[in-house]
Amino acid sequence: MDLGERAPAGLLDDGQRGARPYYTAWGGTRWHPFRALSGPAFFGWVVLAAGAYRSGVLGLGRSVALGLMSMLALGPLKGTQIPQSFIAVGGLCVAFVPLGVSLLRDGPRRPGARSSGSRSSRRCTSS
Repeated sequence: MDLGERAPAGLLDDGQRGARPYYTAWGGTRWHPFRALSGPAFFGWVVLAAGAYRSGVLGLGRSVALGLMSMLALGPLKGTQIPQSFIAVGGLCVAFVPLGVSLLRDGPRRPGARSSGSRSSRRCTSS
């Protein structure tokens, strides 16, 4: 029994009427795009945290805090895991707020010699 069969049409608000075609279309399928992207999203936060640590952008503690973001619930029942979501988003704040404050205070770092190349080899001579 779907939403439209349980309540008379006059009792449904606009949001429920707008959501009905979505759930009718995707309700019977086993595959959904958001389900397929959940695994890479979990894995991506861990890879991002490891890369931030290895590159020296974040220390070990802040990288672990960034990795906690992989605990964030995805999917239709994400509102049922409120404490877990607060831990994940809190870890994101612990990881990035100090970095943002230092960038606002000091500005971005200047690129080193390795990243910008040798200046003498790029000189243009005009004839």
